[in-house]
Amino acid sequence: MASDSSKLIETPLLTKSGDQSTAVSEIAEEPPEKHKGEKAKPDNPRIAKFVELDTDQDGQLTLAEFSGDRNGKDAHKWFERRDADRDGFLSLGEFVPTSAPQAASQAAASTRFIQGWGASEDSAGESTVGLQGTTLVITTPDAYVDNFPPGKVNAPRVLQEVVGDFTAEVKVTHLDPSQPNSVLASLGSFPTAYHAGVLLVRANDKNFIRFEKGSKNTMGVHATTCELQVWENGKRTLYVPEDIEDVVIHLRLERLGDLLLSSFSKDDGKTWKELPQHKLDKLKGTVKVGVSLTNNTDPGCTVKFQDLKVSNAQNPRIAKFIELDKNRDGQLNLSEFAEDRKPEEAEKWFRQRDVDGNGFVSLLEYTPSLPISMTNPDSKDAPGSKVGPTKSQNEQPSTAKPSTSESPKN
Repeated sequence: MASDSSKLIETPLLTKSGDQSTAVSEIAEEPPEKHKGEKAKPDNPRIAKFVELDTDQDGQLTLAEFSGDRNGKDAHKWFERRDADRDGFLSLGEFVPTSAPQAASQAAASTRFIQGWGASEDSAGESTVGLQGTTLVITTPDAYVDNFPPGKVNAPRVLQEVVGDFTAEVKVTHLDPSQPNSVLASLGSFPTAYHAGVLLVRANDKNFIRFEKGSKNTMGVHATTCELQVWENGKRTLYVPEDIEDVVIHLRLERLGDLLLSSFSKDDGKTWKELPQHKLDKLKGTVKVGVSLTNNTDPGCTVKFQDLKVSNAQNPRIAKFIELDKNRDGQLNLSEFAEDRKPEEAEKWFRQRDVDGNGFVSLLEYTPSLPISMTNPDSKDAPGSKVGPTKSQNEQPSTAKPSTSESPKN
C-alpha cells in the first residue's frame, strides 16, 4: 500500500442488471505521497472519508483519527496493515483502496501455504487468513472483494490444484450476517449488502465456479441463501439460488468429465439436496479448488470453514504418494520419499516439500507439481534463499535423464 509518485485507484461503481450487479470502473489519479496541510478533493468516497477523519487537517491520519467509530482492536489491526512505511501515520495514498498496478506484486507477497487447506492468495492485500485450531478463518475489512468478473475478482482465497475428476466438500460454520444500510459508499446506490462463504473451483479470473452460503440484506430485509454460479469466459452460464435457514451448511461439488454435480446439506451431511446438473465448457482441465469469501459492506466480513475434503483419484501424484507411503500413516518420511532417488536430490526436495518443517511430507505438501515452498515467501527454502533449491532447478524423481519438473515415476 505504499504510495508511488502517481498511481491509479480503481473504484467500482455498480448498476443493477437483472438479479446481479454490473460493475464499471472509475479511474482516479492519486496525489503524491504525503503533502502536509494539503486538502484532498473528495471525488473518491474514500478520499472524502479521509478528509472527514483528518480532523487536524495535516494530510495524514493518526491512530486516534483513523479509529473513528471502529472497534479499538480492529482499528489497530487495520491501521498497521495500511501504514506501509511504518511511520505511525496514514497518508492519503495508504488510506485509499489498493491500486491495480500493485495487485500482482501484492498477490505474490501475500501467498503462503496453510497446512490442510492449500496456498492462500489475497490480491487486494486487505484480508487476514489463518487457522484457529482446525478452523480456517478469513476476515476482510471495509473493502469490496468479490468473485464477479463484471466487477472485481479480487477476493481472498485458499486453493489447491486438481486435475481430472474430483469431489470437493467443505463446511461453512460461521458467516457474519449482513446488516441493513451497510453497503460500501463506493458502490453508490446498490441496495443489497452481501456476505458469502464460498466453495470455489477456479481456472482463472474469467472461469470459475462459486458455490456459497450467502447473507443478503436489502433495505432491512434479511435472507440466507445457498447459491451456485458458474462463470465461463467472463459470463455467468448458470445461476441457482436457494433460500435456506441460517444454519451450518455443508457444500459439495463434483466434476465428472465435463459434468458438474452440486449438493448441500443442512444436517451435518446426513441428507443432501442436489441442484441441477450442468455441462462445463471451459472448466474441464486443471483447476484449483478451495474456499473464498465475498464482501461489499462496511465493516467487512468474517467467514469460518471446517473439514475441507478434496478427493482427486485421477491425479497421478496422489497415486504416487499412496505407492510411497509404505506404512500407510498418511505422510512420507525421508526414507519413503527417497525411493529410487539419488540421496542428495531426495534430501534437497524433501526439504522443499516439507513446508511446515515437521520432518514429514503430507499429501497436500506432495501433491502440487511445484513445491509450495517455491511460492511461499515465508519458507527458508523459497527462491532466493541462500540454502536449498531455486526455481531454476528441477525436481528429478530418479537418476534417469533430467526432466522439466518433478513427475511421478511410471
